[in-house]
Amino acid sequence: MLAAQPFTDEHCTEVLELFADPDFHYRGEAHPEFLAEAEVLALLDKDTFVLLRQDSMIGLYAAEPVGGEHAGHWELHLRLRSDADQLLWLTAYKQAIEALRYRTGIVRITVRVGEYDTTGRRAALEAGMQPEGTLTEVVRHDGEHVGICHFSLIWPPEEAS
Repeated sequence: MLAAQPFTDEHCTEVLELFADPDFHYRGEAHPEFLAEAEVLALLDKDTFVLLRQDSMIGLYAAEPVGGEHAGHWELHLRLRSDADQLLWLTAYKQAIEALRYRTGIVRITVRVGEYDTTGRRAALEAGMQPEGTLTEVVRHDGEHVGICHFSLIWPPEEAS
């Protein structure tokens, strides 16, 4: 079980340490290790949660409405440390989705992951996300243009929260 807490200034040092990891692609950042402190903090907002496992910060997540808060479509941003195993990823996805569904009416969740991010793509698929396609060559990573892969979960109207 993971604990989720709203991000506060008390978490800043640990959050900055997460972004020192070149594989911490939170909110689609292709090179998180090159972000300045102000750029990292700009990625965090009132809807950002820190994920804790046994009092150790292991990741972040946030969700934002797509097409208006009452449209039932949300984009989920979730990232764990690079040493997190697949079970931890599945637990984090499950808990973040359950929390979002508890808090708001939701029909669809979208996740965007860079083509270069094999961990993020695998985690989205194993969490039950359906691949929707890739916008090719829209991001630069390691000197090359790469795409952004789109995944989603859609609930039928009778199961929407």
